[in-house]
Amino acid sequence: MSNKQKKQLNENAFIQLTNELDVLKTSADSWFDNEYKTSNNMLYDMFSSLYALYEKCDGNDAKVQTDVRAYITKVCAKRKVTFKTKKPSLQALLVKFMFDDGTTKDCKRVSSYVRVFTLATTLTEINSKNIAEWIEKNGGIENLRQQQTEGGVDKGTRIAEGKATLKAKDSIATVSTEATKHQALKVDEVVLLVGIQNADGSVSVKHTIYENVADSKISGKTVINTALCNVYSVQNELKEKQKANTKAESKAKAKADISDIVNATDESDISFQNDIKEAA
Repeated sequence: MSNKQKKQLNENAFIQLTNELDVLKTSADSWFDNEYKTSNNMLYDMFSSLYALYEKCDGNDAKVQTDVRAYITKVCAKRKVTFKTKKPSLQALLVKFMFDDGTTKDCKRVSSYVRVFTLATTLTEINSKNIAEWIEKNGGIENLRQQQTEGGVDKGTRIAEGKATLKAKDSIATVSTEATKHQALKVDEVVLLVGIQNADGSVSVKHTIYENVADSKISGKTVINTALCNVYSVQNELKEKQKANTKAESKAKAKADISDIVNATDESDISFQNDIKEAA
């Protein structure tokens, strides 16, 4: 193949890829404007299409990859889309191009997409044909993101362990109200107390949240599960701090022991030298 033919092929590949990118971006905008709050299926399908495009980009000539990166970077710059690094990954470029409109309000959502999409591309068993099914089976984008941030522990496990930790803890206060008395049969259920911090150090309890209340259609399950995940995370953080402190103490002790040995050796040498002098 001549250089001219190769150049033409690269140009054609670049045009095809950028056209597909623009089509996907239009689909993403339409989904966000019309179906974002109600449909995850379309989002997962878009991830599938994005993965297929990633496979094409990743498998193309280096020159094409460079040109596609430059194109995405230029378009994102016009939208004032920012990246965490000076040279973002192809995964981050594709996701940001597709879902980031340059406003801070969607920063967390788009970051979750980048994290999950990047994870998918590192798993050999995941590809453009099964990524949608993989996301759905794992509880969605947010659950997969949380698994990543919590060291791979799924949300169900964090909820269960958070609840077990909560029950094992000593009570810091006991509250009895008309609302809690009405729910007296819900023994061992997790209840959230919502309060306001006072200047004297006390907390004024203003509201109670149960998973379900007989005369209400409002469920407290989501917020309670979030609180249990918080219990799990705080407990894990405490364990990590304790490990770090123990490690630091052990290191300090080892250093002190070495210092004692060195000092003892020095004293022994001095004593030995004095003995030699006296003998002489």
